[in-house]
Amino acid sequence: MLRWLTLGAGALAILFAGFALWVRFAPDDVGFHVEPLEARGTGNPNSWRVGPEGSGPQPLDAATPVYDASPAYLAATFDAFAMAQPGVSRLKVSEDDLCVTYVQRSRVMGFPDYFSIRFLDLGDGHAGVAVFSRARYGQNDHGVNKARVENWLAALEPFAR
Repeated sequence: MLRWLTLGAGALAILFAGFALWVRFAPDDVGFHVEPLEARGTGNPNSWRVGPEGSGPQPLDAATPVYDASPAYLAATFDAFAMAQPGVSRLKVSEDDLCVTYVQRSRVMGFPDYFSIRFLDLGDGHAGVAVFSRARYGQNDHGVNKARVENWLAALEPFAR
């Protein structure tokens, strides 16, 4: 009996290690580059979407402020901040440079989360921001994406009206 338990535990350890390696080294999928206000939700509590009040066809989890800066300036400022975060890479940038999807991998397991952000021109030198942050794997991220959105958008607070 002990022999079978030992073999079973060993097999589970090998399966877990294989899964962990697969997650860490799985290539990023450019299909995760989406328009934050238009992309369908995950249907699980592993995502967080914000944007200007009343914007987009998808429901928002919270509203973002209006910023006193051009969308291009806000995008460049935000990109410098995002790329300085640990485990972050750019997945894809739109042709107008105003929609970017970043990937941030967790430190221990390397689980990827996708952070799509669109900088919106609200006219008169003002900009808005829409974000859709979500986990690639799992059904519950325990608030990680909400916290990331709040922390990352804090970098733009000096520009908020």
